[in-house]
Amino acid sequence: MSEAWRGLKEWPELILEELADAGVARIVLNRPDKRNCLNAPLVAAFFEALDIIRRNRDLKVVITKGAGPVYSSGLDLNFLRSVNSGPTRDWDQPTPTIRLRSTISVITFCPICWAARK
Repeated sequence: MSEAWRGLKEWPELILEELADAGVARIVLNRPDKRNCLNAPLVAAFFEALDIIRRNRDLKVVITKGAGPVYSSGLDLNFLRSVNSGPTRDWDQPTPTIRLRSTISVITFCPICWAARK
């Protein structure tokens, strides 16, 4: 198997790649100057990348990594402030930060993910 990554889509804040003929996708957080902290454009790109991966039945594994020396320093505080100070949302419409936390919980507590770590 070759180590040839090809770009599936690229945003300024995120890169989505596929390992040729391996069924593996890679999401690269691309804000190394900000230690890959999560802001609104990066979170939107992350969800869009997951939608692209979900539609592609050939992709079986997703790897995430951060560009530069740090994976991620967490939420950008300006992003968090803007979400919390914005207009009131409908009770059944989660904020991007709640949606992100729910997605990470699913990934973290996925039985298949845990089995792969052992």
